[in-house]
Amino acid sequence: MKKHLVLGALAVLSLAACTKSEVVELNKGNEISLTAVTGKNLTKAVDGYCNSSLPSDFQVWASTTTGKKVYFKNETYTLSSGTYKSSTAHYWPAEHLDFFAAKNHNVTPDFDPSGSAPDAPFTFTGYTVNSDVSAQTDFIYAVNKDVEKGSGTATLNFRHALSQIEFKAKNSN
Repeated sequence: MKKHLVLGALAVLSLAACTKSEVVELNKGNEISLTAVTGKNLTKAVDGYCNSSLPSDFQVWASTTTGKKVYFKNETYTLSSGTYKSSTAHYWPAEHLDFFAAKNHNVTPDFDPSGSAPDAPFTFTGYTVNSDVSAQTDFIYAVNKDVEKGSGTATLNFRHALSQIEFKAKNSN
């Protein structure tokens, strides 16, 4: 009997020795990354931004489609290996998102996702055009509404709100 107890105790100890502690990593899902498109046919301006010359970064705001709650705002997304990512990782929620982005604005916009304008949840009050012509830049913006998480990447189609146009004249005098 004593022999069986000793063997039973050894069996229990050997089973306990075979188990290992595992740390389960929390899966937050896909990180939100963005791609940008700037259509050359959308403006008569110089190629300040076009598909062959995309912006290096831009500011992004996001809100939930249901309930119109701010998900994040004024985050800088920077181009890296063909996609834009934020230094602060944001993960896709269960619901769809509305994205709004801008480049070369000189004010922090008022962001109200529950606003009445369907494609303009923010206003750029106080925006001024630089009086120094050499410092003027194209002001571009993008809107992509009701985006589901899918692969984790959303496309922003930028359009020109303000474009710098240069006039040159040749005179024989």
